[in-house]
Amino acid sequence: MSKWGALLLCSLALLNAASAAEPPCSYIVQSGDSLFAIGKEFDLTQAEVADANPQVDNIELIQPGQVLYLPCSGNASDGDSILDLLAHRQDMHILFQAVLAAGFADMFNDTKAKGTLFAPGDEAWFQVLDRLNMTVGDLLADKELLSTVLKYHYAPEVVLEAQSLENGQNITTALTGEDLVVYKPRDILRLATNTGKKVRVVDMDMPAGAAVVHTVKNVLWPANSLLELPPPSGDCVHVVKAGDTLFQIAKDAKTTVDALVELNPDLEPDNGQSLQPGMELILFPSCAA
Repeated sequence: MSKWGALLLCSLALLNAASAAEPPCSYIVQSGDSLFAIGKEFDLTQAEVADANPQVDNIELIQPGQVLYLPCSGNASDGDSILDLLAHRQDMHILFQAVLAAGFADMFNDTKAKGTLFAPGDEAWFQVLDRLNMTVGDLLADKELLSTVLKYHYAPEVVLEAQSLENGQNITTALTGEDLVVYKPRDILRLATNTGKKVRVVDMDMPAGAAVVHTVKNVLWPANSLLELPPPSGDCVHVVKAGDTLFQIAKDAKTTVDALVELNPDLEPDNGQSLQPGMELILFPSCAA
């Protein structure tokens, strides 16, 4: 094992050790680990550990550095570091693994590092992967893509609390030349990407050491991601025609006006009263990646 790899596993061992009282949702396998030993450490049976990891082809042949899922109590709202917080959330398995695969573990496990992470959950990642026709394994194997996308979710050296963000405010991310813009014409906080996408911020102001984490409903896809995100299919989009009303569009799509406004932030300022022919409306959450 390389010196860097040994140092990384040492750092991750400290993360696991800090989590010993409460099982983390994502656990990094250490040298000498076995299913029995992991289960015993967190008061779980070997079968419970195995059942939580159907994605592992041979659960008896786990390797140091591999990530296992553990039955955990729920979604933490704070952590000793960004990585610690992600490890204790059931909805952040993919992001946790992405941080490790991209080589950002040390940065996100630093309890004293200031920064703001906008964190998409597993459902958001699966929506993107479906659009890209990729698996989680494909994503984790593409370090260059991971690094680019993850940098776009992180504002280094600043702690941005939700209440301090103002409509139109520019957020400088770790991805050079790719910033985010706060979109908050009313009470709902969203982030506008350089591609024009507006993504809702959901769980806000979760302390993570000296940093802060906000969850976001969709993956923030940068314009220079090296891989273009395909547009939603025709079934996902309604092109507004003369005479259309938001109520009728919602009825035909078997959804609600509120749901359409949620998916289409440009409707928010006047709740859809300014529909114009030619506007494209996203109809379903699965299309909003």
